[in-house]
Amino acid sequence: MTLLLTPDTAAASAGPIHTAIAGIETRLKAAFPPVRFTHELLPAPMTRATMAELASRRTPFVGLAFLGLKPAPNTARLPSVKLNFGVYLVVQHPNSRGRTLGDLQGPGLAQMVHAAVCTLHGFTIAGERDAGVGSIEVGDVDNTDGAEWAKDNTACAALTLTLPATFTTSDPDTLQSILATWTFGGDVEVASDLFERAP
Repeated sequence: MTLLLTPDTAAASAGPIHTAIAGIETRLKAAFPPVRFTHELLPAPMTRATMAELASRRTPFVGLAFLGLKPAPNTARLPSVKLNFGVYLVVQHPNSRGRTLGDLQGPGLAQMVHAAVCTLHGFTIAGERDAGVGSIEVGDVDNTDGAEWAKDNTACAALTLTLPATFTTSDPDTLQSILATWTFGGDVEVASDLFERAP
């Protein structure tokens, strides 16, 4: 789905959630090269069974999930929100020391958490003009269900990310129309004008 905003921007926008996901994924792949790390965009909320199935494909594993959004206080005409994401890091090793600290065979959870926090925290996502997305803040970092994961020689950490966003790329006083386009199997369907100016 693409929104075409006129007249003061000719750029198509897929919205701040799309922009944020693309920016976070790019940042994660720079820190964790896909040639060595498996990357997946995940459903949310995650269950251990789903995570285990995905991680079984290949570890070390890096997953990203959109968790939702919360409106910012005092939001007026521009819908300002906080976007919430989860980053999931999974490693496998036959002993707990290797799962935590790593060895010559591969990284441990400690190194991956360190790399993810340093790579993501404070990073400002750049995108289309006035993409409406701000800087990433890394919140809680949890070592999830350690005892349960240990049965499968697996360790998993979950990082919570938040970042501010605005659901428009245009000044509402100059915006005259919003057209939504949807693509299905190569066919593009254009919806009617979604913007109705208040009298």
